[in-house]
Amino acid sequence: MVPIGSIGQTVLLECREKSISATKVLCDFTVATTRRDDEQIFYSEARLEEKEAPTLTAKAIAVLSTEGNPAVETMRLQANFGDLFRCIESAAVNRDTERSSAVAGGIRRVVERSGDLDGRMDFEGYNQVYQLVNDLLFTTARVNSLTMKIDEDVEQEVRREVSPALFSVMPRTAVQSFCSLGINEKVCHLRELISLVHGIRLYHSTSGDWKGAALDVNKVLGDSDNCRKADDVEARLGEISGKIAQLGEHIARLLFASLVS
Repeated sequence: MVPIGSIGQTVLLECREKSISATKVLCDFTVATTRRDDEQIFYSEARLEEKEAPTLTAKAIAVLSTEGNPAVETMRLQANFGDLFRCIESAAVNRDTERSSAVAGGIRRVVERSGDLDGRMDFEGYNQVYQLVNDLLFTTARVNSLTMKIDEDVEQEVRREVSPALFSVMPRTAVQSFCSLGINEKVCHLRELISLVHGIRLYHSTSGDWKGAALDVNKVLGDSDNCRKADDVEARLGEISGKIAQLGEHIARLLFASLVS
């Protein structure tokens, strides 16, 4: 059995020898979508025997050498689109991996440093832990941006948003209690803290009012409850409106039936 990928490489080399405009992706796509003569299936859908390789190669080159053929142009567009889609998906996966690694690294540093201080009164150490938590939140804000980069002027603005948001959820006096938690509890606490601070930053960015003051987390949660209640009321009103419309249609049909009779 001959691997279908090797045929695509052979077709690409012969296209270059014959000055046929083709890319590796287009050659692979053409080879994979070439049909067998005796069956209504593609060569890629069944085992490719060694004796069939020259036939498949010739067919693919014949298709690619046809200038101005709409079918070839369509395949070219499909191949380019597929290649671009794979590149976009690959870049998205790489960004997600980089984001996860950056956040996980920040969490690990906080957990390790706080573990060193467990049970000891070390004012400087607690300040270091609090600063590491602040850096973790800034790193999360940075990697969640579209470019995963923040300019210097924007960095100062983001830090001014993160610091009061952190203080409203986790004041410095809570660091000692945080250091006494277990490793899993610390990780869960930090991930929840990331979500809360992100929500507070969104709240402030929407209202346009920071003023350097911290927003109480209970206020954010209260506003969330009000939003959910408003959504429930809106959904209920939508159901009532739908029932009124159905009732109106039913009355109209009854009036029409009475007029006809």
